[in-house]
Amino acid sequence: MVDFKNLTDNQKAFLADWICRFNLDLMPGMQMRIDADLNDDKLTQEEAKERRELVIYIHDQLDAFFNENNLSDY
Repeated sequence: MVDFKNLTDNQKAFLADWICRFNLDLMPGMQMRIDADLNDDKLTQEEAKERRELVIYIHDQLDAFFNENNLSDY
């Protein structure tokens, strides 16, 4: 198991970069899942809207973090 307290700044930046990239890549699949659940009547229009807003919010926060910390350099 990794002791995250002892990571170097470079290792922390690499880990943050990987987490951001991984999660940003998942966003289209999350949107498609919402659409599928809506089409299967597992969600109401309001629930689907709330979930889409949450996905967009998460995407925007990750994207901002990625850009503000220059993680594309790693």
